[in-house]
Amino acid sequence: MPKRGEFLCLQTERLQLMPMTAEAMEDLVKRVSKGKPLMQMAAEGWPSSQVLEVLPTFAAKLKKAPSHLGWYVWTVIHPDVGAIGSMGFGGKPNAKGEIVLGYEIVPQYRQKGYATEAVSELVKWAFSKIAVKRIVAFCPEDNIPSVKILTRLGMQRVEQVEEPELPNSQVWKWEITRQQYRK
Repeated sequence: MPKRGEFLCLQTERLQLMPMTAEAMEDLVKRVSKGKPLMQMAAEGWPSSQVLEVLPTFAAKLKKAPSHLGWYVWTVIHPDVGAIGSMGFGGKPNAKGEIVLGYEIVPQYRQKGYATEAVSELVKWAFSKIAVKRIVAFCPEDNIPSVKILTRLGMQRVEQVEEPELPNSQVWKWEITRQQYRK
């Protein structure tokens, strides 16, 4: 967590990752819902409907606890295009030290290594926090590009579970522990 006046931003070889503040989340939802132009450059298709759906909930949680910046949505920024994706966690680590990872890149920037590059940096950031013991992700078996990303990260497929958003559909739970990450 940055100290007052510091700026939290992660840099990879080709991208920047910036956590969204509660105000930025609210502004983005408002602008998109009213058809107004975004305040930043962005690839077509960003933000996705799935991201827009969770932003109000995450913004409300972040407003109550501004020190949780970084534990919700991050914007993936390409220097020539602007926002090309979103990723992040479902909140601070739980009592077991677990966090849930989610990510997406807009279709025209997929299959270029951006997701792997960005998610790798975000996982590195998360494991730099002492409270994080395990990172979990959920992925359908037929989402081959995402399965490849999770595999490259060193995550292990641990069990099949029901997808909470889609009753009667199964997804695989993937995870990596701090000890596995260090190897």
